[in-house]
This record gives sequence, C-alpha cells and structure tokens, in this order.
Amino acid sequence: MAMHSDFRIETAREADIPMILEILHSCADSLPALSQEGFLALLQRNIRRGSALTLRLDARVSGICVWSPILRRISLLAVHRDSRGMGLASALLAETLRRMPPGDVTVETFRDGDSRGRAALALYRKFGFQHDSLPEGFEIPMQILRLCRD
Repeated sequence: MAMHSDFRIETAREADIPMILEILHSCADSLPALSQEGFLALLQRNIRRGSALTLRLDARVSGICVWSPILRRISLLAVHRDSRGMGLASALLAETLRRMPPGDVTVETFRDGDSRGRAALALYRKFGFQHDSLPEGFEIPMQILRLCRD
C-alpha cells in the first residue's frame, strides 16, 4: 500500500456535503444501502456536533468518517474509490479514535465472507476490532465489531 502524506483531516462542514455524497456514490457497491434523506439528517446532525471528519486530498474531500460520541459507535467510514490504497481510511480511523470519548467503540459492517466488506473488515481488525455480535432484522446480514479500550 502506498501511503499518501499530502492530506488534511478536519471537522466536516455543511459545505462539504455535496463532496461527501459523491464519495458515497463512488462506494455504493461496498456500503450498506442508505436512504439519502436519513443519511443527510445523520450527516447534518453530526456536522453540527463536530462528530464528522473529512479527509482532504489535494483540496478535494476524499474521505468521510461519522461517529456517535454518545454511543461511541462509528456510523460511516468511506474513502472515494479513486483515492483508495493510500492509507487514507487508516488515517481517518486513527483520528476518529483519537477524538472519540474513552471506552469501547463499536462499528457495524458486513459479515465475514461477504466480499463487499472485505476491505472494511481488514481495516477494523488491523486496529484491534473483534467480533461482538450478529444483529438480526436487517435486509443484509451484518455484524458488530468492538474495539475494547480502557
């Protein structure tokens, strides 16, 4: 993996929303289906409370991470398809974990064996996330991973 050192991670702003939606469009085949209205509400709420980060690569928003500081849950982590393989998701996840309140952190992702989640599972496991549970009632079988932090 080639690392890219010319990027900035910063708190997301309302003006970033069109570029964030472009990222999600580029990643549609590797993300669980999101309703645009529901996602926009989630994104705007997290931008207001400062729990959404963007990663800018050459002035373009190329990555997004949204989390709940109350639930200590990562809601979304995505890097534009054209910017993958440069360590950007790792940088975003590391900064998110640094900003997250103390305590365990969870994330919901595709289950083992689902090719759509292969890269995400590898990333989360690299950071120490472990299998926690298998939630029921979703159209797509998902799993919850947990990072235990003291």
